[in-house]
Parts: sequence; C-alpha cells; structure tokens
Amino acid sequence: LQASGMLASTSSESVE
Repeated sequence: LQASGMLASTSSESVE
C-alpha cells in the first residue's frame, strides 16, 4: 500500500 501511495501520492492521497 505504501509503494502505491508513493507512486500516486497525488491521486491516492487525495482519495485515501
């Protein structure tokens, strides 16, 4: 989950 968030920290962080 951390690796995914780092790649899409802009999109993922917004949703997550």
